[in-house]
Amino acid sequence: MTSDRVPESRYLDHLPAIFRTPQDDGKGGILGAFLRAFEDVLSGTGDPKQPGLAELIHGIAPAGGSRPLAGLHRYFEPGHDRKDGEDGERTPREFLDWLAGWVALSLRADLDEATQREFIARAVSLYQLRGTAKGLADILEIYTRLGVTIDEGKTGFPPHYFEVTLRLDKVPQNVAKELATASSRDQQGAPSVPREVARYRTIATEIIDAEKPAHCFYGLKIIAVSFQLNVTSRVGVDTLLASD
Repeated sequence: MTSDRVPESRYLDHLPAIFRTPQDDGKGGILGAFLRAFEDVLSGTGDPKQPGLAELIHGIAPAGGSRPLAGLHRYFEPGHDRKDGEDGERTPREFLDWLAGWVALSLRADLDEATQREFIARAVSLYQLRGTAKGLADILEIYTRLGVTIDEGKTGFPPHYFEVTLRLDKVPQNVAKELATASSRDQQGAPSVPREVARYRTIATEIIDAEKPAHCFYGLKIIAVSFQLNVTSRVGVDTLLASD
């Protein structure tokens, strides 16, 4: 029959022997169980799922060289390049908003965790490119996960005008049909635009409006990069040809 008695604290090893003397019935004293609560909170017991304060600061490195929980520095690591199962080496999901605040970011609620981590990791480098075509393209790619092309119109465009194109590489057939029959120009608010495409358009519009220079204006296109006869097969409009 197993006992439900709380294991005695290792803190007893630092007390005089009289405090470590077993009771007459052979059981440990109440002091050992009492100190165990403090040990769980302050030192921890080696359990990565319930780390103590010292383990949060210094990490847990059990025998064998493995490190299931890194120290305090992990809370400053977005960990966008970590593999599955390496959560102990990066900031917990609950701390992403806090970490984003360190680089003056407000994370969108509709972003998945991987996108949030990548955006935090690249925020500082993106600030250096703010106001440029490359900076805008990089932000759009992170948020939408779509291919992005920005045409600044060196010839043929009005002054201060540019065009942004988002490319959907894989879309449902019904979406591709809608895109094929729609105009390639901006159709924000058009009822025939599929919900998925409308969501991309809303996100892209908000980002572009926030990131573009105030004196510039733009056009936004969303195209399906696919080749389906009688559906989407307009080379250079909704179909791209490449060597790979």
